[in-house]
Amino acid sequence: MSYTKQQLKEYHAKWYKEKMKDPAFVAKKRKKSLEHYHAVPLEERRKIWNTDKYRATKREYARKNKPKIQEAVWARRGIIGITYKKYIAYVKRQNNKCKICKTDMKKPCVDHCHKTGKFRGVICNKCNLHLGQYERDKEMFERYLKWYTNYYHQMTKECYQVL
Repeated sequence: MSYTKQQLKEYHAKWYKEKMKDPAFVAKKRKKSLEHYHAVPLEERRKIWNTDKYRATKREYARKNKPKIQEAVWARRGIIGITYKKYIAYVKRQNNKCKICKTDMKKPCVDHCHKTGKFRGVICNKCNLHLGQYERDKEMFERYLKWYTNYYHQMTKECYQVL
């Protein structure tokens, strides 16, 4: 009987998950990992890491694999429903302008719901930070809006009284 790649992946994932419940297996795996890592002394690793050639290689890898790296970052953050192609399409469709403040985006950010993880759109970094604050403390944001509208109305009344 032959298996598809997907079936083999699923079988291996299930096997690995079961094995990770065994403390002896985990300890052996950790020991092997540490032995491999410490085979080269830290001073030697630092010498390698601090070379221009190493840095250039890392930069080149990051440049060539930007979509792959970015999608991995989004997945690690729990953002669902976004690919690099979709991200670029959103930025182009918006003419590199933020949907909220309509300014040019220097570094477009992927906005997502923090409860569900679903992708909502591409906005500028400043608006993304403000939305994050709003999601964490909606009552504070509502108090701010109430204060601002009150202040704005007082200022307009004063301006008209001067005229």
